[in-house]
Amino acid sequence: MTLIMLPERDLNVLDQFAHWSQVQQRIAVMATRAAPASVAELGDLAWLRVFDSEDLHTLADELHGALIAGLADQDTDVIVELVSDWRMTARQLEDPLRKAVLLDHFRESDFEDAQAPE
Repeated sequence: MTLIMLPERDLNVLDQFAHWSQVQQRIAVMATRAAPASVAELGDLAWLRVFDSEDLHTLADELHGALIAGLADQDTDVIVELVSDWRMTARQLEDPLRKAVLLDHFRESDFEDAQAPE
């Protein structure tokens, strides 16, 4: 039996990487499913229910990249920031008006050039 000692911060970082690696794998699996996962299946990831499979695939890819970058830096800040940004987007998509503004396709004719202030 080998005893390994390391700073508590390093252990916490490794725990966070293990957690977010599992989350990334769960999201990647959900992205490949034909039917959306139920809220019960999502569990602590229920905030993902507003995203379609393409969005979930993008999130899984971005989270994978963040895990690699964070592991190289031994810091989970990039992961926490990424997840925070996606959670904020999920909250915005829950509101039908905000969702329409974010996802609607606007025509160029919907806009006109503003005059410079005098």
